[in-house]
Amino acid sequence: NQLQVMYRTYRNNAWSAATPLTNVPTGDRMVPTIAIGPDKSLHVAWWDTRIDTLIGKIYYREKTGGVWLDEELLTDPAMNAMRPDIAVDDSGYVHVAWIDSRGGSEEIYYRRRGPAGWESEIPLTDEPVTHYHPSIAAAGGTAFIAYWQQVSETNSEIMFRRRVAGSWTAAVQISSGASASELPCLIAEPNGNLHLAWVDSRDGNQEIYYREYIDPLNGTGGGDDERLPALPVPLVLTSSPNPFRGATTIELSVSERCPSSIVIYDVNGRCVRRLFSRTLARGAHTFTWDGTDDAGRATAAGIYFAVGR
Repeated sequence: NQLQVMYRTYRNNAWSAATPLTNVPTGDRMVPTIAIGPDKSLHVAWWDTRIDTLIGKIYYREKTGGVWLDEELLTDPAMNAMRPDIAVDDSGYVHVAWIDSRGGSEEIYYRRRGPAGWESEIPLTDEPVTHYHPSIAAAGGTAFIAYWQQVSETNSEIMFRRRVAGSWTAAVQISSGASASELPCLIAEPNGNLHLAWVDSRDGNQEIYYREYIDPLNGTGGGDDERLPALPVPLVLTSSPNPFRGATTIELSVSERCPSSIVIYDVNGRCVRRLFSRTLARGAHTFTWDGTDDAGRATAAGIYFAVGR
C-alpha cells in the first residue's frame, strides 16, 4: 500500500489513463512537482522515503521524446530532504529546490541541471531557524525563488532571491507584519515579470496576499505599490530631527534606480504607516512623516522605526 507518483495527460478534451511513474515496494512517494521545458520535455521531482522511511530524499524523472527516462536521486542519500519544487528555463536548464535538514535546522537547498548534467547541490540558506516551502520559477535564463523563514515563534516572513550571473543574490523580505506569512507560490512570465501569492494571517485570520514585479526592461504594468524588489541596491536612510515633535524629514538615498519603500513600525513590530512605495531614481529623496498612522490618526509618543527597502 505504498504511495506512488501517478501521471495523466489532458488532450482533446479527455484525460488519459493514470500511469505510475514509480513502482517501489518500500516507503512512500509524496508532493510531486512538474514543469515543462522549451522542447516540450516533462520534468518531475518528488519527496521519496524508499531508502529510509524516516529520512526523505528527492527523486527526479524526465520524459523526453515521448519516453520516460530512469529515475534519478538528486540529494545526498544520508540526508533528510523533502517538499521539492521544480522549474525549467527557456535554455532548458532544470532548477530544483527543496527543504533539507542536514545541518539540524530546515534549510533551503538547490540544484541545477545543464548540458553537462547535474551540478552540485548548494544551500541557499544557512541560519539556525526554520526555512520552509520553497517555490522556484525560471525565465530568461534566470531562476527565482521564494520561501518562508521563521522570524520568531509567532512570526514568519516571505523571502525572495534570484540567480544572476551564476550567483544567488542576498535574500530580500517580501512580506511585512508581525504574524505568519507562509506557503508562497511564485511564477515567472517569459519576459521576466513575476507573480507571487502567499498565505498571510496579519489580520487575525488567514488570507491570500499577492505581489507583482514588472521587469523594467520588458514588462509594462500599473503602479509600483505591490512590486517585488529588483536586485538588492545599497541605500542609506536618515531622519531629522530625531527625536521629533510634530513631524520629521526622512531621507532615503539609493545608488541606482530601483523600487523602494519606507515603512514605519512601532516597538512591537506592527506596521504603523506605509509612507511611500514607488520606483526612485538614483540619488537622495526626502519624505515627511507627520506622526500619523495609515488611517490619519496621531500615534502615541514613543519609539518608532523607519525601515527603507
